[in-house]
Amino acid sequence: MYLCNHNSNSIRMTKIKNILLAQIIVAACIVLPEVKAADTSSQFVQGTDTLVVYKDVPELAPSEFYTIKVRSAATNNEWVECYANITRSLWSLLSADATKTNNAKEHYYNYVKDWSHTYSNIEMSKGGLVEVQIAAKNGFKIKGSDFTTANAHPAQKASQPTVVNNVVYFSINNPGQITIDINGQMDETNTGNGYAGPAIHTVSLFANPVITKPSLTDPTVFVVEPGTKPPTDLGGKTTLYFKPGVHDIGRAFTILANKNYYIPGDAIVYGTLYNNASGANIRIYGYGTLSGDRIKHYLYDPEALGQTDKSWKLIWSENCSNFRVEGISLMNCPKHTANMGTAKGFSGKQTFVRWAKIVTWRSNGDGIGVADEISDCFIRTQDDCCYVKGDRLRNVFWTDVNGSIFSMAGMDWAGGRPLLVDDCDIIYPRHCATTWNGGKVFAKRGDQSGGDKTTTTVNVTFRNIRITDKYQTLETFYISANDHQGSSGAYSGITFQNITSVKVPEPTHNKIIGHVGGVWDNITFDNVVLGGKRIASRADFAAMDPLYVTNVKFLNTTAVLFPETINSDLKIYPNPSNNKVIVDTKEDAFHNIEIVDATGKTVYFNSNYTKNQSIDISGFLNGIYLVKAQTSNGIFSLKIIKS
Repeated sequence: MYLCNHNSNSIRMTKIKNILLAQIIVAACIVLPEVKAADTSSQFVQGTDTLVVYKDVPELAPSEFYTIKVRSAATNNEWVECYANITRSLWSLLSADATKTNNAKEHYYNYVKDWSHTYSNIEMSKGGLVEVQIAAKNGFKIKGSDFTTANAHPAQKASQPTVVNNVVYFSINNPGQITIDINGQMDETNTGNGYAGPAIHTVSLFANPVITKPSLTDPTVFVVEPGTKPPTDLGGKTTLYFKPGVHDIGRAFTILANKNYYIPGDAIVYGTLYNNASGANIRIYGYGTLSGDRIKHYLYDPEALGQTDKSWKLIWSENCSNFRVEGISLMNCPKHTANMGTAKGFSGKQTFVRWAKIVTWRSNGDGIGVADEISDCFIRTQDDCCYVKGDRLRNVFWTDVNGSIFSMAGMDWAGGRPLLVDDCDIIYPRHCATTWNGGKVFAKRGDQSGGDKTTTTVNVTFRNIRITDKYQTLETFYISANDHQGSSGAYSGITFQNITSVKVPEPTHNKIIGHVGGVWDNITFDNVVLGGKRIASRADFAAMDPLYVTNVKFLNTTAVLFPETINSDLKIYPNPSNNKVIVDTKEDAFHNIEIVDATGKTVYFNSNYTKNQSIDISGFLNGIYLVKAQTSNGIFSLKIIKS
């Protein structure tokens, strides 16, 4: 979807074409003073519009596939090139281990050998318009062709991309994790269930909120030069600052309570961060990368003999209180990505992962296990994306080979606290085969949490979950306490609300399986739509034995489904507006009008709306909103700007 109306779109496309025709190549642009003298980042400011661009990671080669540029009013509308980082499977760089089966190479999946993911991190103001271009590098082609088509995911977080002369253009108005699929590399290619085609090279723009950075001259900051290993004991200093460039701290670098660890967007740190004492008041932040590329997988590392796998996780800590991971790109973990256990005796949320970006390539490449809150993150894994042991809010999920999106084992971890999984986008739930019980979207295998084989009461709500992949490999629901994997306990007290998947379920799909001791109980399905069909009864599941699945409720089962039409003849004026807008269309009447903000939150709803009736938006924050008008012919939608 475009973030502007038709006229604004036309203006933008005319501008793009004029630039191309004039062959304007911006080799340099007007830059305000740098954020820090040693940084390669540049901060551009105009009024309330701020854009921070990281232009280099010294001594680290950029992606060989893509260039990424951005511009905004803050850059005087001149293009600025971002550093295009890349994470990739290292399969082809390793020798096969004769002691392992299937030609294994340090647990890298051969299914995704030679695949890569290019990414750039920027910082931007909320409500500011940033235009983005992605171009091929070194003659790179997708499916043997120049760039001709592109889609943004999640679609609601960016304009519908356009392609002009082998360059992709799109725009964003708020921070968000955006993946651009070009030439149907993923959207029109079924990479699941035995895919053996060419390597897939994907690309993302990670647009982050602007953060306050530590000062290099602050006496409480310990500055780490590239190529030097920092001390673990910072003495009286409170912040460890990795300067731009390449750092190698090795496995199990000890992080301490009451300390901050800052990795800027122009730095990469190879190693793992480990706390085995007190994880109190620790902050790991910045828009740089923490990489496991130089750490062997736990099962292949001679140093692992007799040890647990804790220090092979990119971030691991226990006894945590006020433990925060913010903004970091966590790439190619050697054994799970992050795990932070809350200290005993603390109530409420204590561990947070916010605006993190995760991409893994190896078996056991899980995302985040234990964290009280995971929000605004991008999580692409080759095993389970996350365990539902805390709130999961506004995240983007993607699997390629194995594992579930939401692993429902251990949901009682929160000790009775209500858990909310809300406003999440599942863009590619793929799997290498169709025979594994653990690779579903909402998943619990029979062998998980096997110690307690009874029913545990929880309060868990999954709400506003969008599964938009037409090639979703496996079923949406596989929730089992008893199968060929083993036998374990069940849960009582789960709600699924506003869940949609475009995949049409197969007759054998979607199961809830209990047993005489572990009975699933008090489960609600409220507006759950799979493949265009609303879940309305037990008959919509391949397995749901009433003896072992009790008190199941189906709500909103008779609501009418409307196809959604984007950018129809819906008229909204004036647009932009700072006071009132009028919504009109050729339809005689609307069933309802809804306005949602950039986070997906409904800020206005009216089921008694009449034609040409004005809507007061004076109390809205400035920014972009989506107006959705439901009519007898479908749902029409259009963006408006509150200025």
